[in-house]
Amino acid sequence: MTTRSGWPRSVRAAAFSAQRAGFAPQCADCFADADLARRFPTTRVDNYPDGLAAPAAEAPFGGWMYTGGLENCPDLVDQVVSINGVSKCYAMTGWRIGYAGGPREVIMAMKTMQSQITSNPSSISQAAAVAALDGDQTCITKMVSAYRERSDYIVKALNEIPGFECRVGEGAFYAFPQVTGAMQEKGLAEDSDLVKLLLNEADVVMVPGTPFGAPGYVRISFACSIDELEKAVARIKATLV
Repeated sequence: MTTRSGWPRSVRAAAFSAQRAGFAPQCADCFADADLARRFPTTRVDNYPDGLAAPAAEAPFGGWMYTGGLENCPDLVDQVVSINGVSKCYAMTGWRIGYAGGPREVIMAMKTMQSQITSNPSSISQAAAVAALDGDQTCITKMVSAYRERSDYIVKALNEIPGFECRVGEGAFYAFPQVTGAMQEKGLAEDSDLVKLLLNEADVVMVPGTPFGAPGYVRISFACSIDELEKAVARIKATLV
């Protein structure tokens, strides 16, 4: 955890990298939140889903498409705590490194609490994370392109399945379609029932939305090739249609 002035060069640039890549849809809710924050000064948490809008460039994903508070409303810099990590963006899930930046008083309070309730990450993990953040970011550009293609494909394909409604995500490499129509068509009461059906009959793995507080939705990863996604969509259609 660090105050913003102490961020590595690459992390200080994170807030604007997604726009530079031309892949950062606006988040209307950010503007509503910003207006509220200006009228009633509070501290907002920007949880960059640690992923592909990260340093060169929501559990973290600095999501490649993510558009948060500071990107849209830089005047609120003293009221925003930004949280990110290196797990997904740099394929460093086992290193267990995350970081936060924000107003000094907030960060100091976070450090005081954190030091009493969790152990510290190893020095080796910290050094590896700094190397990733300050190193060549070419790999991020390539991943952004690949994940954008997959996102475009899977969202369009899911919306073509009767009973599925899917919007473009804002950070992670997951699609999160609403599936209540498909559930009703199959006479299923829970999203977990649909997940079980597609696992057993279509050999497609997904996660129910209920544990995420979103009953009637499912989470589908597109961290795989387009060919695999096409096969999965074909199997879902064959089972449900």
